[in-house]
Amino acid sequence: MRAARRWPLVSLAVLPAACLAAPTLRSPESRGSTFAGSRSESKPYAWRNVVIIGGGYVSGIIFSRAVEGLVYARTDVGGAYRLDPASESWQPLLDWVGRDQANDLGVESLALDPTDPDRVYLTVGLYTKSWAGTGAMLRSKDRGRTWERTDMSIKMGGNEWGRSCGERLAVDPNQPSQVFFGSRQAGLLVSKDHGETWEKHPGLPAGTGNDPIGITAIVFDAKSGKPGVATPVIYAAVDQDGGGVMQSRDAGETWATLKGQPKGMLACHIELDELGKLWATYGNGPGPNDVTDGAVYTLDPKEGTARDVTPLKPSADDKFGYAGLAVDHTQPGRLLVTTIDRWTHKDEIFLTKDGGRRWRPITKTARWDVNGAHWATLHRDTIAPWWMGDIDLDPFDPHHAMISAGIWSTKNLEKAGASEPVEFRLTNHGIEESVVNVLVSPPQGAPLLSGVKDFCGLRHASLDQTPPEGAYDPPCQETTGLDFAELEPDLVVRTGTVWGFSAEPEPNGLLSTDGGKTWQRFAAVPPGAKTGGMVAITADGSSVVWTFKHDPVMVSRDRGKTWQKVEGLRESADVPDWSASDLQPAADRVDPKRVAIYDALEGVLYVSNDGGSTFQKGSRALPTIPNYALMVADIEAVPGQSGHLWISTGKELYRSIDGGKTANPVASVEQSYGVGIGKAAPGARYPTVFLSGQVGATKGVFRSTDEGSHWVRVSDDDHKYGTVNVVEGDPRVFDRVYLGPNGRGIVVGEPHAH
Repeated sequence: MRAARRWPLVSLAVLPAACLAAPTLRSPESRGSTFAGSRSESKPYAWRNVVIIGGGYVSGIIFSRAVEGLVYARTDVGGAYRLDPASESWQPLLDWVGRDQANDLGVESLALDPTDPDRVYLTVGLYTKSWAGTGAMLRSKDRGRTWERTDMSIKMGGNEWGRSCGERLAVDPNQPSQVFFGSRQAGLLVSKDHGETWEKHPGLPAGTGNDPIGITAIVFDAKSGKPGVATPVIYAAVDQDGGGVMQSRDAGETWATLKGQPKGMLACHIELDELGKLWATYGNGPGPNDVTDGAVYTLDPKEGTARDVTPLKPSADDKFGYAGLAVDHTQPGRLLVTTIDRWTHKDEIFLTKDGGRRWRPITKTARWDVNGAHWATLHRDTIAPWWMGDIDLDPFDPHHAMISAGIWSTKNLEKAGASEPVEFRLTNHGIEESVVNVLVSPPQGAPLLSGVKDFCGLRHASLDQTPPEGAYDPPCQETTGLDFAELEPDLVVRTGTVWGFSAEPEPNGLLSTDGGKTWQRFAAVPPGAKTGGMVAITADGSSVVWTFKHDPVMVSRDRGKTWQKVEGLRESADVPDWSASDLQPAADRVDPKRVAIYDALEGVLYVSNDGGSTFQKGSRALPTIPNYALMVADIEAVPGQSGHLWISTGKELYRSIDGGKTANPVASVEQSYGVGIGKAAPGARYPTVFLSGQVGATKGVFRSTDEGSHWVRVSDDDHKYGTVNVVEGDPRVFDRVYLGPNGRGIVVGEPHAH
């Protein structure tokens, strides 16, 4: 079986006090390590992404105004990136973040020093919920190659509502040692030493409630001051009634709300133009979802006036808000705004050249090139971006713009003025932010099949090319279960959730007879199918066992035509949406009669010797896993070894050699988060076991070629990838391992190129 791993999308928090700890400097090392008396040194692995091109959500894009071609992007769960202009590919900046600091991969905000192009700042943290960890400030003096860190006592919300607003973090252009951060929970924080230490500053409100928004953006008016002295005029967008944009005229000591703003609206983005006018996009919510009303305003702080320049007013049958905002600093009055959540008529980009008197829509007549990312069409005839939470203009080329969701780029905005189609390309090369639920590597056919969030999954015939056929068809929301028949590997089953297609039956469960090239819906599906669930298919393909979150486990003896409730199992538990199922199936890779189910909540293995129709309790010695932490639960059967199972429990790694009747911990492993089986080493009789876990005092990815007696660390200090719960070995290539980190797509590692 291959178990789905999920992660929460949003969360809660308690308002913490202020905010600092000693900084630490990352000192990367890249060498192999051996553990538990391993007899041979390991060459450092080479790590790269399996090419998907994109996925996930890019929440912000920032062009440097100091250096042409210097661009950064931040994501909600996958870290930050810098564009390499030579290769037109994005370089990941936070792959060195390990499991214990995985919270750092949710980037709340990003700021560049306008006086020093090498300095970049990040505020990081995924959630503000009560169970979430506190955030941190990261600062770099070399464009993100190395980082210094200040731990904070407040929480960040890089993957919460309002994550595409900003930027919350800003460097004072006249006194660049001073950095402002508009937090969600603690109001305004200020650093006077390049982000090393921070203090709470009065005057701006803190966010409240279960989903605090707080301050969404900070903007300095550089022209109001002079170099060497703190900038006096500063603007902040805040979540409050009576107008969201506030101004300070005394370097942030006191603040006043600007007059004339729309009521009941939150300013998501604000930007100052070269004439001193402030522009703001508003919505009746923080986004990127559930925004149903909005506006665009220009505010004249000197005159104390506000002007509504909304390009298109939302209406009862056309509900949406406004989010992205980009001001052209070379041509006064020229700017771009984006709608958000305009589901009825599709989102739009509006361009004005005369300060909002006239607007030209761009999206509907534009040409959209997925640039090789064929999955992005989701088998539709037309495509246009959605959740356009941010847009930015190249300060060195006014015809070059980038829009976030993925990253769509155009270099011919001038065509809009000539009433010609503007051409956009998906320029996500290098950004791999898909969240992977499950990976399988069959012994023949395509080397890798995946199940991912948001666009179902992919069949990779080549690891270095995004599949030309795109995502799975019929499409789905996410694949949560995936397995193949070991003795008939062209037989593949997948299960998952569906966006709401009208076809009957919905494609929650499907079968492929050609190794995942094409898929046919099961003729019937059990009642629990809509929750996705997990699936296993026996070695000869004669039985399919499907487990669910809330419904009884079912078995089919006729490839999905009919289903029967299995006997001998407890009822499935009601587990959180982000958790995997509590009952995880694994079909024996040799004996078609053997199926095991790992009951992670109760620490029990169930054993079937009739193809999954009936089960009996086997080993009861495994540790229990709480329902919110089921992502670390995994059970894998071993090719060529009947009855052999490896079980990840979040604690010890367990092993069974009798189909689950008994199971014993592997003494050398302290913690296990995911396990996979790959090809045996030359001359070895047993397949290679790959582990995401802890061996001795070290966490990382390991491999064992001697049944777990000795382990070699194959990850390194530059390639930790945060939370890694999805692990799969390659049965055809010794030493090759696939990882599914949370928010970094699919990663493949091997000692050398194959």
